[in-house]
Amino acid sequence: MPTGVDPKHLLWALYFVTVYDTEHNSAHSLGKVDEKTYRKWSELFVDAISYLECEVSLVLFILIDCMGQSFLGDSGSKALVTLDGTDMPVQMKFSEKFMSHKFKGNGLKYEVGVCIATGQIVWIHGPSQAGMNDITLA
Repeated sequence: MPTGVDPKHLLWALYFVTVYDTEHNSAHSLGKVDEKTYRKWSELFVDAISYLECEVSLVLFILIDCMGQSFLGDSGSKALVTLDGTDMPVQMKFSEKFMSHKFKGNGLKYEVGVCIATGQIVWIHGPSQAGMNDITLA
């Protein structure tokens, strides 16, 4: 990070992605900040946050009923979960590793598991590079 970074700059970036107003309105809402200063720091932190997304891996495990040691909604069938991959677009420099054929741009791929009985999401794995195919994720 460059010199002069302040925690409020992170808050500006979070405000930007939450409210998504014009720079003029946002800068004035945040205490009459200069628009160029607001743009500089909010863009820097939004970019930094988007790169962090590549490093974060989130896994939600299948919920287990501790009393009966069985899966919630289990009807006795052998197939409990269906897996699928989904691509999410990201703003970053072009990279073939992150190229998604679904929207012809950079993206991140997530593996999502859905309970067949209840329709609830029971597993999320990712992010991975969108250039990977779904079979590689599984």
